[in-house]
Amino acid sequence: MAAAKHHSLITESKTNRSRRMAGFLAIILGDIGVHKFYLGKPWWGLIYFVFSWTFIPLIIGVIEGIMYLSMPDQEFKSKYS
Repeated sequence: MAAAKHHSLITESKTNRSRRMAGFLAIILGDIGVHKFYLGKPWWGLIYFVFSWTFIPLIIGVIEGIMYLSMPDQEFKSKYS
């Protein structure tokens, strides 16, 4: 019973990710990968952080932020939930 409850809490937290918040984090803090951690992709977040000195993650983060913000809600939920 406890495992089922724990599983439902994890599922709920996954489905509550906001497209706007992901876009905002990607544009503002994308150079250090905060949006990847938010979307449940910690390894990508770590890669962005490690390479943040190159400014490449900054450029990619801005592009991803614009993509998240222009993406329909249904598509965002299907990809990131």
